Amino acid sequence: MLFSASHLVINDCQDYILLLLLTFFLNFVVTPSEEKILKRFETRVRQLMLSYKELQNENASLRNTIGAQRVMLDEKENALSLLQKEYNTLKLARVIDVGSDDLKDAKLRISKLVQEIDKCIAAVNI
Repeated sequence: MLFSASHLVINDCQDYILLLLLTFFLNFVVTPSEEKILKRFETRVRQLMLSYKELQNENASLRNTIGAQRVMLDEKENALSLLQKEYNTLKLARVIDVGSDDLKDAKLRISKLVQEIDKCIAAVNI
């Protein structure tokens, strides 16, 4: 029996490759058992091509998800940076907004430290 590939419909490049593989066998006379093997081969190649297409789609979907996650990460990092700047500004404002009692104490401590430094300098000069 001569194998026929006339039932194949070429939808894309992969079908064309399959058709080329099958037409290779057209010049040969095949037995019914060989034809059965060839049909099984065709089925498996089609399954493989289908799996390949599914994996391509899944890969594209995952790449899109990664892109969206990167955008979201960049947004979160920018928001974090802004919040850190605000926090540092608030810390500085709190230091500046020291009450008058605290300010007097700080001036007194600084004055004592300056006096101690002056005594040390005088002692070194002797």
